[in-house]
Amino acid sequence: MVGSAALTTLTVKSKIKEGDLIFVAGCTGGVSHHAVQVAKDASATVLGSCHKDDFAIAKLIRVDEVCDDVTHDRNSIYTCQIVVKSHLKKRDY
Repeated sequence: MVGSAALTTLTVKSKIKEGDLIFVAGCTGGVSHHAVQVAKDASATVLGSCHKDDFAIAKLIRVDEVCDDVTHDRNSIYTCQIVVKSHLKKRDY
């Protein structure tokens, strides 16, 4: 059920495609974990947030950049901001 929620949201509603930048809050959770997989299978860049203790899991499930959503670590957030800005420069929005 959670997998179908992620799949429907990203492929039917959002029409995710190669080169898109996706942010997944709580990226190591149930639906979010599946959302990461759907986005990566579509060749999207995935930014995710989770507790710093789950960073290794986030990397294992192919999150490109991980932000700490508990302590709001400035270095972690800054890294995600750089990725977003870099991505936006490459795309014409």
